[in-house]
Amino acid sequence: MTSSDYAIEQGGHVLLGNRFIEASIDTGPKAGLLRLTNKITGRDYQLREPCEVSLRFQTDAHCAWIRDWRLKMGSAEAVEPELESGFLQGFHQPDIDDADWSWVALINDLTISPAGYSAVLYPGYAWYRTRFDLPADAIGKPVEIVAGGTDNQDWLHYHFYVNGTHAGESSPRGHWHPSPKVIIDPADPPYAALHFGGENLLAVQARGLDRSFAGMRMSDCERYSVGTWLVDQRVSVGPLEYEIRDFRLVDHTSMPPGILPGGRAEAPSPRYIQWQTINVTWRPGRRSASGFGRSRSACFRSIPPMTRACRHSRPPSMPALPFR
Repeated sequence: MTSSDYAIEQGGHVLLGNRFIEASIDTGPKAGLLRLTNKITGRDYQLREPCEVSLRFQTDAHCAWIRDWRLKMGSAEAVEPELESGFLQGFHQPDIDDADWSWVALINDLTISPAGYSAVLYPGYAWYRTRFDLPADAIGKPVEIVAGGTDNQDWLHYHFYVNGTHAGESSPRGHWHPSPKVIIDPADPPYAALHFGGENLLAVQARGLDRSFAGMRMSDCERYSVGTWLVDQRVSVGPLEYEIRDFRLVDHTSMPPGILPGGRAEAPSPRYIQWQTINVTWRPGRRSASGFGRSRSACFRSIPPMTRACRHSRPPSMPALPFR
């Protein structure tokens, strides 16, 4: 940090910056990074959804983690999903024997290279099948299916089938994205196909891979090693997690002057920012706005370059959270 670093309160914002870059942080109920300015080029980057700090907590919902799939290739061409060879052969139906299908651990694993294509560029289809149980007392509650990756190694389109019935679809886009998700509510037609107190079949029709990068030649695609562990795959009764994003800035302070390596003096710099949650009610496995449980706040101190310290309070009935 140098003497050009600054922190300025300006209305409902705090400006953090130096001679190269400036960040505008909202200090209101939706606290977060609003804008970045590159002072060298003069370009502004407005953020559509400020969320500088968020917390995710796991609920007590029943969850069936998917640990493996049966895999079989479908049509190698980008035909319509209903005209694809796997669909026409009934790969989405529960009575299909998949014992001789390949075994994979993740839904974006592609162990077979289709003729004329590679695991980097592939416009066609692959089918993944697995089975899961639902408890008998879960009937009447929504069922959440999450299956897919979070980066550019993921399939471009998914169709989800439960016990032969189409339950939804997803088309993830962007280098980084949330894992594809389908929620089946009790009022939805596919809900009637679920077996509570028994086994269910989940069949996924996946289409299209583009794991290439700019300038990559076809010969490179044939030799390029791809793969990722950034995959989520599970079936839960109701949401498995909830996210807290409502924070307000309560304090920001500067580091005291110090001595950097080489004997150079370090000027005061805005390195600590403290956040506090608002309107959060804790209860094991639940967030409520209707008065259940006890309201608590959590404070965070942002410590560059990438570490954070956290302190929180909780009611006696809530188990300790996996951070301090």
